Amino acid sequence: MAYFVARQPLVKWTVNVGSYAVGVALAALLSRAVATPAWERPAQSAAALLVGAGFWALWNKITVVAAISLAQGRPLLTVLRSELVSSVVVASCNTGLAFGFLALASGHRALLWSAPACLVLAAVLNRCYLRLVQDRAAWRELERASRELTALDERVLVAAALRRVTALMQSDGAELRLVAGDQHLVHRLRDGEEQPESEWSSQRVSATVTVARTEGSPGLPVECTEASVPIDSPGGPVGLLVVQYDGVVRLSRRERSQLTAYAGSLSVALCNARLHAELRAQAERNAHDARHDALTGLPNRIQLHARLAEAVEAGEAVSVLLLDLDRFKPVNDTHGHEAGDEVLRVVARRLEEAVRPTDLVARLGGDEFAVLVADGTDSRVLANRLQALIAAPVSLGHAVVHVGASVGCATSTISGTAPEALLRAADEDMYRVKRGTERSGTGGRLVDLRAGG
Repeated sequence: MAYFVARQPLVKWTVNVGSYAVGVALAALLSRAVATPAWERPAQSAAALLVGAGFWALWNKITVVAAISLAQGRPLLTVLRSELVSSVVVASCNTGLAFGFLALASGHRALLWSAPACLVLAAVLNRCYLRLVQDRAAWRELERASRELTALDERVLVAAALRRVTALMQSDGAELRLVAGDQHLVHRLRDGEEQPESEWSSQRVSATVTVARTEGSPGLPVECTEASVPIDSPGGPVGLLVVQYDGVVRLSRRERSQLTAYAGSLSVALCNARLHAELRAQAERNAHDARHDALTGLPNRIQLHARLAEAVEAGEAVSVLLLDLDRFKPVNDTHGHEAGDEVLRVVARRLEEAVRPTDLVARLGGDEFAVLVADGTDSRVLANRLQALIAAPVSLGHAVVHVGASVGCATSTISGTAPEALLRAADEDMYRVKRGTERSGTGGRLVDLRAGG
């Protein structure tokens, strides 16, 4: 009857009938072993029937839970705990009905004609109760799954979402096809294992819930091997959430609603993660821009002062070279500001290539640069080398220009020297060189600062 009325698979119908037959037979044998039921012995008969009913309820629950555990791959005890309350309620109601009918048979046999109607009513109420319990449990599970979508890292969020939706929909695998700008990436989870992400060939995001190989009508269970639902945001489509099964399964209306609701929660979580990533990237850009020169990409005056203060506070011997370009203004006047900008970029690259990774090259503004030598290396040698590099011709494509540099040097060999005093000494030395009052082969003079400047 279940096969024709409820359209259950023949295999499931056969297994259920076999399980019921074995359970009833064992329950009857156990009941008769306790006592042979008879109207003359009501107490012994009741005890025997209770033992049989208890064994039948236990047998039925164990077989059903084992089947669910094998089908869903969930631990046996977990499934048993989740259905323990409903099982006790159903067993109690069934036992109560059985004793009620026995009481009617003993005193009012004419009322037994109402038994079929009572059984149908009990079956309907039981079915409604079980459905209510299952729906409440399913929606609570959905609520827990949605609350877990809190990761602000998109990769962590995607991995957690795939695992959660697989457990929620009891599927064999899941995919999340995401649209991010020009990228269309597929994240996969199959048999509990994450698969490498790949390109998504389809550029189209479905606007409605779609189910592959569907049969049935709206509101009724749908047979499918794959179900998908779009993930949308106020800014447009985000992607597609897909759950996959190895065989044909029946998805109820409630399960499809759950998938749609979970996709909505995932959409909000993805939008939050992407917004957080944009804000973090913008903050990093702002922090970088605040400490770097926009034209050359070199550290700026703020970063130079910070590094110099750290070195002085640590008691390290440091040297500062300040460079001011010579003959730079004619380049701007003759060839334009774009040519002047290119000269500044070329000079910046030459300075970076000339120093060690531990040294710092900074642009202070205009045509002024600085080099911080952390270990107090002889500044005369370095100043000579930098002047020679800067004096090399600069090709602008349509012309070749020559610039030079005046270099002022200052060094501190003991701790306690104020950073401002060191920079001021190097600046004064650079302007003396530029005015031509003190010239040497290095183009600068080394100033040895002691504590207090």
